[in-house]
Amino acid sequence: MYRRIVPAFLLLCVAIWSASSLAQTTTTGELAGTVTDPSGAVLTSVNITLTNVATGAMQSTQTNSTGAYHFPLLQPGTYKVSASASGFQAVDKTDH
Repeated sequence: MYRRIVPAFLLLCVAIWSASSLAQTTTTGELAGTVTDPSGAVLTSVNITLTNVATGAMQSTQTNSTGAYHFPLLQPGTYKVSASASGFQAVDKTDH
């Protein structure tokens, strides 16, 4: 019986250690939002540009049918978000 418990215990320890080490290596974030007009109506097809202030790296997307946008897997840092759409004034926001 002792021979069965030790390998099972070791396997459990390795599984727990592996899971905890994976959790510690996550160094990315995400940015998501919804674009609305002053009346609260969602805006579709708005051009959204995300710029990393330190590196100048840019990503672009458009809002979907619910006015939502999403930038996954972002490195830590300060970003500038720009939104533009025909008939509306462009908006820039910098945050970290």
